Amino acid sequence: MKPLFQDIRYGWRMLAKTPGLTAIVATTLALGIAANALIFSIVNGYLLRPLPVPHPEQIAVVAARQQGSSPFMYMFSYPDFQDFRSQAASVADLFGYMPVLPGLSADGRADQMLACYVTGNYFTALNVQPALGRLLLPSEENQPGNAAALVLGYSYWQKRFRGDPRVIGKQVRMNGQPAIIVGVVRKQFLGTMPVIETDGYLPLSSGGFLEHGSGNIMQARDSPVYAGDGPAETRRQFRPSAKHAGCHRKPPCQAIPGHR
Repeated sequence: MKPLFQDIRYGWRMLAKTPGLTAIVATTLALGIAANALIFSIVNGYLLRPLPVPHPEQIAVVAARQQGSSPFMYMFSYPDFQDFRSQAASVADLFGYMPVLPGLSADGRADQMLACYVTGNYFTALNVQPALGRLLLPSEENQPGNAAALVLGYSYWQKRFRGDPRVIGKQVRMNGQPAIIVGVVRKQFLGTMPVIETDGYLPLSSGGFLEHGSGNIMQARDSPVYAGDGPAETRRQFRPSAKHAGCHRKPPCQAIPGHR
């Protein structure tokens, strides 16, 4: 051990003689370690870590390919989703979401949130339970014109409303339109968007009046579609006639807590 201690003392003396070079080397090493840690966190969240839901291995991403086209499509419009769901009802439970950036106004303060319009079976298909209140109901998928039901992400509830349990039933405004907070998801569920945690969830029917001036968002191909509630061999039976479509072996992944 004595030679080792001598080498360490010699190294410290050499570093002390060139403090400028030592600072540059130390800074470079620190930046390299931080960059690698960030990259691993993103790769882990985007590719490796499964969703924190029961049986995540039974959830697959739906992909489609037009006749004569080689690349697969992973984003669909709501009419596409309805077509897929009607043909796959006996073999898989299809659900989807559409990411948006609405404004939320409450308690005399307005800010922007990262939200998702989701299908009525989004939470039931994922078997997600609420931490507070309730989650969206299947019947709320197609109720245009009603005050939007809003489910908050756990981190957003803590940050924006300081974890106040009295937030259930609170009237807020989303893009200037009325909405009611009905529930909060559990802390473990961060949404189905890769890497980024979701702040709130709204029924798809809310998009028509909350996104006025943005065109017909229900026709936009902005929604990933997932298949769940069935073994892989059963889900592979899903083949809509309009497109070559099926459950691609690409599992959805978990977001990184609090990542923006």
